[in-house]
Amino acid sequence: MRKWLTGPEAVRISPTETALLRWLLWHPLLSAHELARLEQSRQRHAPDAAVARPVLEPASISQVRRDLRRLKRGLVLAFRLKEPGWPVAEERYALTVAGVTAFAHQFQPPLSAEALACAYPIEQEDLLSRLACPVSTLVLATCFTSLIEGARQDWQVRVFQFPCSLRSLQRLAGWSEWSAARTRPLNAALCLLQSSQPEQQSVPLLLLPGPHQEQPFPWRQAANLLGQLARLYQANGQEPQAGIPLVLVVSTAAHLPAWSDLLQQLASTQCRVPQGGMLLVEQVRQEGFLTAPCWRFAELAALRASSTSAWKAAATQRPTVSTLLLEQMRIRSQQQADLPQPGEDPALLLARQSHLWTRSKQPSWRRLGHPVRLPDARWAASLIRGASRQAGADVSTAGTLATAARLNLTLTAWQKRLLLLVARFPLLSRAQAAQLLGLKGQAERRLQRLLVALLATDLLTCYRWSAAPGREQERLLPTQAAAGYLVTRGALPPYWGESGQLVSSQHGPLWLPPQARGLLAQMQHTHGLYTCLAALSWAATQEPAIDGSWIWSTRESARRWFDPRRRQWIQLRPDATWIIWLRGQPLPVCLLIEYDRATRQREFLAKAETYAIASQQTGGHFPPVLIITTQPRTVARIHTCWQLSRAPQPMLLLLQAALDQPATLHHMTDWLLQLCSLP
Repeated sequence: MRKWLTGPEAVRISPTETALLRWLLWHPLLSAHELARLEQSRQRHAPDAAVARPVLEPASISQVRRDLRRLKRGLVLAFRLKEPGWPVAEERYALTVAGVTAFAHQFQPPLSAEALACAYPIEQEDLLSRLACPVSTLVLATCFTSLIEGARQDWQVRVFQFPCSLRSLQRLAGWSEWSAARTRPLNAALCLLQSSQPEQQSVPLLLLPGPHQEQPFPWRQAANLLGQLARLYQANGQEPQAGIPLVLVVSTAAHLPAWSDLLQQLASTQCRVPQGGMLLVEQVRQEGFLTAPCWRFAELAALRASSTSAWKAAATQRPTVSTLLLEQMRIRSQQQADLPQPGEDPALLLARQSHLWTRSKQPSWRRLGHPVRLPDARWAASLIRGASRQAGADVSTAGTLATAARLNLTLTAWQKRLLLLVARFPLLSRAQAAQLLGLKGQAERRLQRLLVALLATDLLTCYRWSAAPGREQERLLPTQAAAGYLVTRGALPPYWGESGQLVSSQHGPLWLPPQARGLLAQMQHTHGLYTCLAALSWAATQEPAIDGSWIWSTRESARRWFDPRRRQWIQLRPDATWIIWLRGQPLPVCLLIEYDRATRQREFLAKAETYAIASQQTGGHFPPVLIITTQPRTVARIHTCWQLSRAPQPMLLLLQAALDQPATLHHMTDWLLQLCSLP
């Protein structure tokens, strides 16, 4: 490290390399492409810039890569994350202890590494948590890059803190003191934008990264967070736009109906819906952060109660993020004195005023007197070597950050997709898993290679169902170590990591996840349901009228609410939920799936009455229902039960044997398009 700073062998750090270190100090794990965009934005809007250059000039990207190769000799670490939906070949970079020290010595007087570590998430534990749960980091890296790139003309990014703490949010809004239990860190980024207008007003942002489209929606965490923000706003007596951060959720189209349901429930409890909206990460990539269209929370809360023409108009007339920022320009005058000044470097300011922008938790060196532990090349080398076979098999270490980070760096994107699919739909056969992953024909060989690696690391296991014919007997199950790994990396909600159950099998004791117990008890129903879901998922990829489709399992589709008239809790458990985005429609359609194997009339009538009660509780606005039956003779019985229950939501009945026919899916899409065209 010394040769970078002092001595006869000192290496001079160029201004462009110093700028790269500064970006990585703000937001670790940026890619070379993102760093090039940031550098182009900085050079284009520099005071001495004579000519504006394009954002993605090839020469700039090559220059950034050359600088990074030079910095990788001791100042920067490189990690290769292979996540579904993100570029695989991109390296992501973070600062070493030498890089932090070299950057700190650029100031006069020089800063200390401890001061920078107090203000920025650059310690080993911080980097390990980002590598263990990379989806939020990648989403916020996209937002951070696009925000810096597009905010130079009208806004300046003065603070970007991830993860943030409720204490920072409290100080920014000027709220009363909270208890220590409310100061736990948030999986969110707190951003402060300062207007370039003469009055230099500031707008705080709270960016919440949503789950990936293949991940189950975290109902409890999202409901608790939105409810907590609404209660805090109401308890502190704030006006709707006075000192309150603008809350923006960056999620995917697959979870748009879930966010709408949550906000509708929040509005029904007479709590004030937080100020803000929801962005789609796909549109942020394509159009930029400030110019991306945004769903207002108030519009999403009233979406189900609106007519078809009303929500179509709301979908086509969505405001951009810049419009929402202009609406949040009023900040109380006493907060302006604590905000960064335009001429101050954010790195210098945060290091000297760490009492204002505290991190999510105090570093260990402040509590225990130990020195700051910054990452170095030896620590990174031991992490990049990958997870050994024992790391996946050891249940005691499966949920640790180190094991999750090593597995994230080792497993491929397809292996992570398969592991998450089996965890969400346990007891899948190999053929069903291939169809749900979109692999068929020659591509099934890829599934065999994926299974070999996951079985070797003891992340997957097999259960033999003797009642099935031939190859259908082998069923895939996640191990307890896989469940801990998926929960730690954020792919599954925390309550999915509950203790399972050990059952006896032909090959010894077998661990079953909680959601697999009921599926194993009615294996014939489970096999038939998975066969239908696989057929629908594969047929949707071949249908031109469907732009995208996502399937939720039984556990993800369950809903529970209190009926005041009957004074009891009502629970609705569809067999699955199918989210379909039809071409030309502004919103995806939520379709509840029920699989019927010649159920008795009395039992099916009770289920239909539950749907009728659910429709009454939601004001008559309830998703349509798709019923798949195995026997043609039960069609008339199901129609009779549905009419007797007086369930108001539309219902479509299909035969399982006809799911493979293209005419069946054409009929279903025409039916959905007719529902979308109703007033």
